[in-house]
Amino acid sequence: MPETENTGSPAAPKAPKAPKAPKAPKAAAPTPPPGSSEKILRVRTVRGVNRLRRAGRQFSREVQAISLSELTKKELAAIQDDPRLDAVLADESQKEPKS
Repeated sequence: MPETENTGSPAAPKAPKAPKAPKAPKAAAPTPPPGSSEKILRVRTVRGVNRLRRAGRQFSREVQAISLSELTKKELAAIQDDPRLDAVLADESQKEPKS
């Protein structure tokens, strides 16, 4: 039995891919001028809840200070409305609440 030869056109060589440009770093939130107080949200889980994810963030018993400029309105509402989170709106100049 004679071998058949592939008579189709040869595959064209692939052009080399151009390297992807590196992603630009996210712009940092503008810092408030000295003397002004930026609003922040201090959040932690309530007693009995060790860890919880809400609004794309991980919360624990340790207080986390989140600038309101980092949150969308939906994320802020989700955090404040969750009964398993203790969220307090404060100025940056205020001290953390006692555990």
